[in-house]
Amino acid sequence: MFYAIAIVVLIAGIVTAFRNTPSSLFGGQSLAQRFRQNLANARAERDARDAGKNANR
Repeated sequence: MFYAIAIVVLIAGIVTAFRNTPSSLFGGQSLAQRFRQNLANARAERDARDAGKNANR
């Protein structure tokens, strides 16, 4: 039982560390920050394409 609790605490600690800490392995951004940036870029590109299509009609 103790080992199960220890494993859960260890996994939670690792997840928290990777989520909150910008790492040089990921270009100085946390994975969550990089995901949000990529999502914003994709939305901006899609909106620009849609605006171009609507202007050509």
